[in-house]
Amino acid sequence: MSVELRVANLWCPPYNTYQKELFDIITKFHDQGMDFKQISDWLNHNGYKTPRGKTFMEQHAWSIYTKKIKSIRRFGREFEPRITNIGADVVDFIPNPT
Repeated sequence: MSVELRVANLWCPPYNTYQKELFDIITKFHDQGMDFKQISDWLNHNGYKTPRGKTFMEQHAWSIYTKKIKSIRRFGREFEPRITNIGADVVDFIPNPT
């Protein structure tokens, strides 16, 4: 019997706690209807920096949001297991008369 398993979540890209916090903030505000310019202004006003220590611009907020969403979709996929080559060997056993 052969069993074929396809999984997408065996490896997760490294995402530190600060990056997770930024993504959560950006997602929360984006879901509330703010655009990325407004989000980046809020982050700057509240003392947040990009993961590389720069001042936030709307492109940074957009990039963090879209890249993580793509990652979640890619690594969150699920596949059905597929079983192939099922077979049984029948062996006739004739006892040795002794």
